[in-house]
Amino acid sequence: MRPAPLGGGKSFPRSPRTRRFKVKHPKIAIMKLKLVPLLVLLSLLFACSKEKPESGYIDEARAAFNNKEYLEAEKFYERYLREVPEGAERWEAWERVAYVALNIRCDEALAADIFEAMALEYADRPELYQDVLIRLTEIYESNFRWQRALNAWQRLLSTPGLEPGRKARAHLHLAQIYQRKMEYANAMQNLEACLAMELSPNMKAEVLYNLSMIYADQGEKKLAEEKLIELTTMSTTMNNIQVQGLFMLGDLMEEQGKYKEALELFKSLEQTYPNPQAVEVRIKNLENRK
Repeated sequence: MRPAPLGGGKSFPRSPRTRRFKVKHPKIAIMKLKLVPLLVLLSLLFACSKEKPESGYIDEARAAFNNKEYLEAEKFYERYLREVPEGAERWEAWERVAYVALNIRCDEALAADIFEAMALEYADRPELYQDVLIRLTEIYESNFRWQRALNAWQRLLSTPGLEPGRKARAHLHLAQIYQRKMEYANAMQNLEACLAMELSPNMKAEVLYNLSMIYADQGEKKLAEEKLIELTTMSTTMNNIQVQGLFMLGDLMEEQGKYKEALELFKSLEQTYPNPQAVEVRIKNLENRK
């Protein structure tokens, strides 16, 4: 018996597959089934296209940066930082954004904000955290923002596993800031903490020089003289700090009426002091006192 025509009163029986697509014609169902792999492929491509901008930001940023299109690179790096919170290239992005702020925009306030944000992000990674804080202190100090610099150095000191060189540097800078604020007790405490550590000759010279200045400011001439003698007799090649120390020692000697000793000290500086005219004036004055 021949099947009833499609236009007749009987409907064509549906297979379980065709019912899924709610179609009215078997040929359409077959076409739909053939489209399934294509639809799956398209959906995968769409998903990939959604991911591509995120991974592409860093590539676009690098390309722009390498072409010296720094402001364009900045946009892509900033977008990467906003939209890829777990990205593997975040340190690079932060570094490049900071570079643009400092060297292209010449905006140290913006750079400081960037480093503060980096400090928050890398607080659980001591080595990176320390690097960020040191760079932050340099910006604050160069802009005379002493309280912010003080805070950053204190944060550095509280970092676990801080190596001795960085610890000594932090104490020295804290002492210098406290000295500017005329908080001499705090300054002395940090300088003494430095001296208790094993220091490089240059670092030790700087600590002794700062100690002698504090003693001199407080009227402790004898203690200042002792530190300056210790500084200037260090068994190292004479460096700039020691030269400054010799000039200061000569000054102290003259104040105490020790003109002969002061004259000898100033004469020893004729070839090394960066301002020879100042040395010449002091020598003439002392020779007239004889």
